Amino acid sequence: MRRIELSSDNEFKIVGFDLHYYDEDGNPQVATDGLIEVANGQLEIEIDGEPMSIADIVNLGEGVAEFANNVFLEDQISGSTETQEEVESEEEKLQTIEEFEQITEQKKQLAEELKQLEQDLQDRQQEIDRLTSELAQSQEQLEVTEEPAKKRRHQCGDRLPANSRRFG
Repeated sequence: MRRIELSSDNEFKIVGFDLHYYDEDGNPQVATDGLIEVANGQLEIEIDGEPMSIADIVNLGEGVAEFANNVFLEDQISGSTETQEEVESEEEKLQTIEEFEQITEQKKQLAEELKQLEQDLQDRQQEIDRLTSELAQSQEQLEVTEEPAKKRRHQCGDRLPANSRRFG
């Protein structure tokens, strides 16, 4: 971190984001983007050995009032490097990422459940096909065995005496 040491009688001026001051020998100096560097913690200004905050520098410096409406400076002066909207936006992004991860996990679980259900359905369909085939075979066997029995009954019915037919 850079450090600029000034005395209490040393005057400094802020022009834009630049810090204009006189060094110990009285020579004019410019710290280009000095105000930004102070706000970001890359530069420290001391007056009579006491470090100054960004708010102190803005309040003491000449010609700063016209730049006070600058959003960057307002955020830095208030001690915040992020606006409330940026913080909320980041929180929303994090929440969205967490929700996305939860949804992705749910999707994986549902995909596994679907795969299991499809396998169960396939197994049941095979069981139905097997049972349908067995039923068809059983029906064919029943028809084959019923046919001779019907013929025998019919033939036997013709041979019975007339009085036995009524009981039959």
